[in-house]
Order: sequence, then structure tokens, then C-alpha cells
Amino acid sequence: LREYDGKKFVSITKEGLSLGEDDSKATEELKNEYAPLKAWFEKILKGKIERATVSPRLRDTRSPLVLSTPEYGPSANMERIMKAQALADNRFGPIMARKILEINPMHPLAQSLLPQIQEADPEGDEAKALQELGHLLYDAAAIESGFQLDDSHKFTARLFSVLAHSHVMPPVEDAPVHEAAEPQEAAAAEPQTDEPAAAPEDDIKDEL
Repeated sequence: LREYDGKKFVSITKEGLSLGEDDSKATEELKNEYAPLKAWFEKILKGKIERATVSPRLRDTRSPLVLSTPEYGPSANMERIMKAQALADNRFGPIMARKILEINPMHPLAQSLLPQIQEADPEGDEAKALQELGHLLYDAAAIESGFQLDDSHKFTARLFSVLAHSHVMPPVEDAPVHEAAEPQEAAAAEPQTDEPAAAPEDDIKDEL
């Protein structure tokens, strides 16, 4: 079933989905403004995505990025089925790798990333931290879009690294080692007095 009542069904996981009227002038301005971010993602994710694009259709969503597929390419669900085949091998690799990264220009993360990647020193630590964040965002988009992660260990390592960086925490190997506290000195002895000690109760009874 491809259409109903004269209306054609369209997969929301495919690129080019239109959700109604759009201001072409405003869309073009957004695409020009976020062109550096688009190029940055294409560079750091080379080999993982076919291309990146600025997608105003995501403006009403909570996702900074999503992964879509070409109109006539396999979907995320088809990719999972192909990977699960008993005789699956690398023959399907080139087909499954065709992913399109859509950037939401209205999301705070995208708006924050744009000036940071433009101002960061390409050889500095900040640029490396931003690349880790970019890969983490890609992995999160892959999960949300129904794709399987290529390497879950790298995903968790990046997650912990970004969390530590955002909280200004030292790496595990550089974390200070806190020595065990020395035991407190024994409580001071009770002060002695010159008053004679009270006679035992048994001695008092004998005298009586």
C-alpha cells in the first residue's frame, strides 16, 4: 500500500520530507549561516555519513541531529535485518553506509557549536574536545534514528570524556589520590582529683 485516498505515503526516515509550507528565503539564510558546521561534521565523520545537510524541518523537534537515508536507499530497519542475516558479510557495507546527517539549526547545541568550531584552534585541545562531542552527537543521533552503533565501547568512552570535560574534572589517570586520614589520638585521660575514692559498699556493711 503506497497511497490512500489519493495521498502518497512518505517515510519520515527518508531525506527531503516536507512538513508543509516553508519560507525558502529564511531556509536559504539558515543553510548559508550553518554551512561551516555542515562542513565540519562532514570532515570529522568522513566515512560514516554520505553528507550533512541543514534541515529546517527539524525546527520543532528536540533533536540537534538526526540520521536519514536517501529516498531509494535501505532504511535503518532494513540495515538491522541485513546485519542480522546468518550469512551477512561485508558485501552489504557500501549499501548500509549511506547515511545523511541532518542538522537542526534551531537547537541550542547546534547554535552553540557553530561559533565554537569557528573560534577553536584546529590543533588545540578545545578542537579535539569538540570533535569528541561531534562523534558523541552522531552516535546519539544514530541510536535515536534506529541504527546500531558500530562500537558501543567508543560511545561510552566518549560519553564519559565529554561529561568529565563539561564538569572540569581531571582524567582518571590524573585524578589526585587522597591518602587515608590518620587515626585520631586517644581521648584524653580523665583529670585526677585529690578526693579519696569512695569505699566499696561491702566494706561499709561490715563496719556496721
